[in-house]
Amino acid sequence: MIVAVIGWVCGVLAFTAVARWIGVLFYARTQVRTAEGKVDLRRAVPLALAQSLFHAGPYTVATLCLIAYFIRNESWAPWLFGGIVLGFGIMSVMTGRLAFAYLRSKANEPGKTNDV
Repeated sequence: MIVAVIGWVCGVLAFTAVARWIGVLFYARTQVRTAEGKVDLRRAVPLALAQSLFHAGPYTVATLCLIAYFIRNESWAPWLFGGIVLGFGIMSVMTGRLAFAYLRSKANEPGKTNDV
């Protein structure tokens, strides 16, 4: 049972690492839009890749995948993997619900246009 809880914590940590990494990618796009006045993919993609090299997100995901590869044959591994999937899944559902609630509230504001 404790292994499932450890897996749940690892799943939550993996989700936060991936979410922060995605945030860095969107921030790179915003930086290019601020500097250029429009989104230029020829500048946004290299900037996002360069910023990703110094971010913990890809390294955290690679480390968790490497650990999962080496422990896959242990007797307690299914409990750990189940906890990881549960933690990642719960965080994904909750983040999706919050994002859709935010977008709904922004769409219902009077005097606002829905241009993105």
